[in-house]
Amino acid sequence: MFSCLLGVILATTPPIVFPQPPTLEVNCDAGQSLEKALLAVQKFPGAMIRIRGTCVGNFVLSTDRIRLEGVTEERAVLRAPNATDMSTVLTIQDASDVQVRRIHVQHGGQSGVGLMFERSHRGLVYDCEFDQSEAGVVFRGSDDGSVW
Repeated sequence: MFSCLLGVILATTPPIVFPQPPTLEVNCDAGQSLEKALLAVQKFPGAMIRIRGTCVGNFVLSTDRIRLEGVTEERAVLRAPNATDMSTVLTIQDASDVQVRRIHVQHGGQSGVGLMFERSHRGLVYDCEFDQSEAGVVFRGSDDGSVW
């Protein structure tokens, strides 16, 4: 009797569907904000942000399993607002399994950094370019980082 009842319950119960993490499209040349996209994905670990154009700012990402990806052949550009600034263009802070792909990072400054993984684990940097920075990629307090 129990096995028949269990079979009926399983046959009539809809399958569990896990929602896919969102993909956000950001075109900085069209006035869209990368900062707002980075804030929006805080509620969605596993999300992807696809970037077009040139985004100017000092950006911070603190969410696990986010993928930042340039979507054009020329790569999206992340640029610090001031070429003489001694800051970091993009900081991945306290976040694990973050991927950065096809991004051109510019103007980290004479003592600045293009991309900093700070207390972040298993970071991946793939097919990126760095210029006008003292250091392209720095892993500080992080482990298992890879640059390809």
